[in-house]
Amino acid sequence: MAASSCWRLYAIWRSPPIHAAGNGAIDRGTAYALGLLVIIVLGLAVYLAMVIIEPERF
Repeated sequence: MAASSCWRLYAIWRSPPIHAAGNGAIDRGTAYALGLLVIIVLGLAVYLAMVIIEPERF
């Protein structure tokens, strides 16, 4: 897969949430809040996967 097609796929994937903000730009505070939310959700997903795989550890 060429680099340009990878970039196009990334741009398509990230476009809806960014453009839903209005004029296509979000402020720094909102970006940090969304980033923190993503980190929390991914951490919770990893934790729950570990609990499902090895329940006796917890």
